[in-house]
Amino acid sequence: FDRHIDPEVPRIVLASVCAFWAGEFVNAYVMARMKVMTGGRHLWSRTIGSTLVGQGVDSLIFYPLAFWGLAGWPVEQLPAYFAAADVVAFPYDDTLINRTKFSVKLVDLLTAGFPVVADAVGENCEYIQHNSSGILVPAEDDTSFGKALVDLLQAPEKRYRLGRAAARYIRENFNWFHLSQIVERAYH
Repeated sequence: FDRHIDPEVPRIVLASVCAFWAGEFVNAYVMARMKVMTGGRHLWSRTIGSTLVGQGVDSLIFYPLAFWGLAGWPVEQLPAYFAAADVVAFPYDDTLINRTKFSVKLVDLLTAGFPVVADAVGENCEYIQHNSSGILVPAEDDTSFGKALVDLLQAPEKRYRLGRAAARYIRENFNWFHLSQIVERAYH
């Protein structure tokens, strides 16, 4: 098919890759430092703390690299770039850290109603119901990942259905009120 590619797309892709690598490195570093500081205890605080720092670094790098200098950066430009996306590719290496971390970015994308193709690693499997609210592929299976992306790009009705279902699933199952009820039941 013939489709115009915005000249800013390579810049956004480069910003995404750089931010991802930096965020993952910082996440691993913070996790390791916290393990030493806590003597190997409090895994929950290490995974949550390192993820928050790593995701923060990711965002601090991505947004300026991707959008700095564009007219109206970032508020006026972001909706147009997001609206142009047909599918979100969310690759995730199958590592111990990725199996335990929570991706704010993934939840934000699902909440916004984007159809997502992701590796079936860790929390991704909690937030995406395969073929219902997104597509999960075997971890690090690049062939399956690529095929799932192409198949979804060729199926506009399925993209629409998955995006709507993803937003609904996140709203219904991962809002603070619902989660607080689950925690409360666990203590009674």
